[in-house]
Amino acid sequence: MTEATFEERLEAFEARLIKTERERDEYKKLALLLQEQVERLKVGLLGQKAERLPKNDAQLSLAILNLALGNEALTTTPAEPEPEQTVPAHTRRKAVRKPLPDTLPRVAIEILPPEVQVEGLDAFELVGADTREVLERRPASCVVVAITYKKFVRKDRERGTATEVLCAPAAELPIERGLAGPSMLADSIVRRWQDNQPLTRLEDIYRREQLDLAKSTLCTWHEQLADLARPLVEAMFEDAYREPYLCVTHCPCASRAVTPRVQPSTILSTPLACSCSRKTNAAMATSGC
Repeated sequence: MTEATFEERLEAFEARLIKTERERDEYKKLALLLQEQVERLKVGLLGQKAERLPKNDAQLSLAILNLALGNEALTTTPAEPEPEQTVPAHTRRKAVRKPLPDTLPRVAIEILPPEVQVEGLDAFELVGADTREVLERRPASCVVVAITYKKFVRKDRERGTATEVLCAPAAELPIERGLAGPSMLADSIVRRWQDNQPLTRLEDIYRREQLDLAKSTLCTWHEQLADLARPLVEAMFEDAYREPYLCVTHCPCASRAVTPRVQPSTILSTPLACSCSRKTNAAMATSGC
């Protein structure tokens, strides 16, 4: 075998290797595409009509072969045109952006042109203005309220006798000698039972507001508020029992796909079990909440 023949065979092998690698890459793309289509079909996502498989399996086979062979020209049978229908013309109301509520506080910001900022307002005359409202949100924050009870004594008091010290009575709090005020307790209750936020999520929310508040602390607060909420909850039960039937669920975090209907006279003996707040749910259940 001569050197020239060896080089020619080597070049031929390299050309075949490049062609094989190109075909391998095309097969990989095809396999990934088919895998994606299969997964979408499993979950019922058929996509648009253009993404659906053709009715004729032969067309699909030819398309796969065309892709594998480097998009070489293959004779294919044209697909049958789908029937069309005429849709009558109709009118649609133009969408209009709703104005922002007047109850929201407004903050005015004036933006001046650069020329006016440099030369001053005295060199120009105001001929008009365009106002655009943009909805923004102020970040929520917790506030520490320092309550100071000042003590006083009378100036005309008799010296050498018992002195009366005057001091305002302590402010009444929902939890006696507690750390949280009414607004803080109300916020945690609304977020937990109205917004269905578990204690672990509330702990993360308050941490983003620069407040390191443990979920055990929140659970203790809600447990201590059970006695205060008892009269309100009893009134709510009395109002609900006047209806012919009740719609209830065993947990606010549970699925509401199927809601049982029970008679008001039926005793609900199912315990309130929830992975996000077992301790407090049991405490609120014993208090009628």
